[in-house]
Amino acid sequence: MAAGLVPIAVGVDGGGSIRIPSSFCGVYGLKPSHGRVSGRPSHNLGSVGVNGPIAGSIDDLALAYRIMAQPDELDRKSALFPSPPVKADPSLQKASHKKYLGIYRPWITRSDPAVVSCFDKVVSFYTKEHGYEVINVALPYLPQNQKAHALTILSEVRSSVTPAQIGRLSYANRILLNVAGSRATGQDFLAAQKLREMLMAHLAWLWEQYPGMLVVTPTTACSGWKVGAASDVVQGGYGVSDGDMSLKSMEYIFVANWTGCPAISCPMGFVDEDVPVGIMVCFAEETEFP
Repeated sequence: MAAGLVPIAVGVDGGGSIRIPSSFCGVYGLKPSHGRVSGRPSHNLGSVGVNGPIAGSIDDLALAYRIMAQPDELDRKSALFPSPPVKADPSLQKASHKKYLGIYRPWITRSDPAVVSCFDKVVSFYTKEHGYEVINVALPYLPQNQKAHALTILSEVRSSVTPAQIGRLSYANRILLNVAGSRATGQDFLAAQKLREMLMAHLAWLWEQYPGMLVVTPTTACSGWKVGAASDVVQGGYGVSDGDMSLKSMEYIFVANWTGCPAISCPMGFVDEDVPVGIMVCFAEETEFP
């Protein structure tokens, strides 16, 4: 999309794989609610993964979502959802309702200064020009939840692949699946799900207090980076592996995967003159955008 070759692409997001590339490329990416888009004919996406669209414009993104989110009678989760509306229902518009942006400032400051500066400009624009009110929220146990999300997705992926399939992966991914993905005990897995339930309950409480609130963060804590030394290049000479930067790019995205909430990444500007960065909105399923 960023190169103008195609208007729409399909991504699979279990840990940011729709929103992170969208942010780095200056396009739009939507991780729908869990179960909203049928996973067929893909393999099991586990409890944190979901299919969704990436597009060069918000209109193309909406069109792709409306097509992808049609109920699938052969998918037990997707079949429970209604067809997405073609356009907003005018009867649901509430001209006088308050509009909230939920921001956890200590979390935001973990981004690079240039990303924080760009994010603050966007927030200022929405408060001044569109009447949003900033609500300072707190999200508890984020580092612990991030580790619990990683434990869960790695354990679920490891349970669905064979040793032969693992043997065809890069060394870094073999380590992730064979060590991190297979060493967690049943007690570890259950403890992770308790953290998950707690964060879901906390978000539900926040949305009860501030209906329709948009929880906003940068999509990534950094902009895209250049390929570094030869040691960054993975086996075979294809792609890069920089663990520290990969983890930094995933600072914010896990919450939506972990709780099942929809989240969208939109372009918010450029840093270092011409490197795009995105803003991410995590919201309740029934939230309406203006």
